[in-house]
Amino acid sequence: MKKQSVAAACVTALLLLTTACGKAEEPALPLPQEEQVKTICQLAVLECEYHNLAKYQDGQKVERFLWMTKGKRFWVEYSATAVLGIDADQVSMELQGDVVSITLPRARVLNCKVNGDSLSKDSYIVDKDSAPVTAQDEVAAFQDAQDGLQKTVEADNNMMNLAQKRAEELMRNYVNSLAKATGTEYQVEFHYIEEDETA
Repeated sequence: MKKQSVAAACVTALLLLTTACGKAEEPALPLPQEEQVKTICQLAVLECEYHNLAKYQDGQKVERFLWMTKGKRFWVEYSATAVLGIDADQVSMELQGDVVSITLPRARVLNCKVNGDSLSKDSYIVDKDSAPVTAQDEVAAFQDAQDGLQKTVEADNNMMNLAQKRAEELMRNYVNSLAKATGTEYQVEFHYIEEDETA
């Protein structure tokens, strides 16, 4: 009888222990994360190749022959690579219910450089009426080309818009993939930081 009482007490204790734990908690569903959105912005870059012709003209009269003087005039033909994208540091995200609000700046030129291997002696085209061109002139022309390249790329509205749409599409796809995995319908809204706000 004593053994049966002990066995019954053990079974009761075991039942109490197992029922005291209650139901296992369901795992938390993944939500859109701001850090993920920023990472996507860093990856959503658009790399463009540009072929350009930069004009160099030194207005100073550098060569004299009797009463005639000549200036230096030549062109530099080069190729360059520009990287367009979103500044991820300025991106923020807010989740309210099923609305994902993403605030971001407009796409801009993140990096821009002339491809040095595209330059050779043949890249410099000297005007037939130009004074002789020196190596220093070529270096100055190359620097001018590099400085002017960013302006050229920034003026390319089609490429800037494409970079903007690419970043937005990747962020929207990220939110939609979470929605599909969790069975939640999210509405994605984009808000833009205007340039005067970042100044």
